[in-house]
Amino acid sequence: MNRRKVAFLAVLTLLAGGVSVFAQAGATGQIVGTVVDQTGAGVAAASVTLTNVATSEVRQTVTNALGDYVFPLVTPGRYKLEVSAAGFKSVVIESVDVRITQTTRVDVTLLATAPTEVVTVTAE
Repeated sequence: MNRRKVAFLAVLTLLAGGVSVFAQAGATGQIVGTVVDQTGAGVAAASVTLTNVATSEVRQTVTNALGDYVFPLVTPGRYKLEVSAAGFKSVVIESVDVRITQTTRVDVTLLATAPTEVVTVTAE
């Protein structure tokens, strides 16, 4: 083959690879949401865990200063979402459905836990 044909085939191969990447990204959805406390204030640094019910694949993220989180490029399917933060009761949402090219919004309200009292007794 001459050099032009080789260069042309190389460009076609690169373009085909790029199309494949875009096709894969288009075959996903995403989950977004905001974690707030009972007053409506965003909960920063809350741990958010996403588990694929069918495959048990686990992904984790942490909320930003406003309580927002995002899971991009999520394979379509059913998921379990768990949210926890220090000083709050954990929340588990058993059924979150993700569809192709859709953004699924899951906002979560965390309730404060009662402070734990520790009594230390020392004998004399």
